[in-house]
Amino acid sequence: MSQGDSVGLLVPTRLSNKIRLQTMQPKRTKRASTPTEELSHRWYLPEHAAIHGKRQADAERDLGWSRAKTSDLWNLKQRYTQESVDEAANWLGIRPYELLMPPEDAERLRKLEQLLNDHARLLSKDGGSI
Repeated sequence: MSQGDSVGLLVPTRLSNKIRLQTMQPKRTKRASTPTEELSHRWYLPEHAAIHGKRQADAERDLGWSRAKTSDLWNLKQRYTQESVDEAANWLGIRPYELLMPPEDAERLRKLEQLLNDHARLLSKDGGSI
């Protein structure tokens, strides 16, 4: 038997008035998740919401999140999920990845994107010359 193999336990089970032996495998223990304050990244929901003039109570009401979930996500006590990022981004009218950066960085990125789009439009009108 290899090191990764586990030994099952034979236990009687009842099925249609017949007793048979079934192998029960021990449950694997879950790996403890890293506390949110120790993660190398976080989301910036409260900061983005403040820029958009929205508060925690607005998120609770508008998104239909429970008070506990809203508080835990707002105060970085609960990990965000893809679903919560998508919902919050839609609520704020921003792209989901923007919630993973400070609002100032997201704004600079939007401005850079706008400059590049404007430049591309000018180039296409000019026939491609710089």
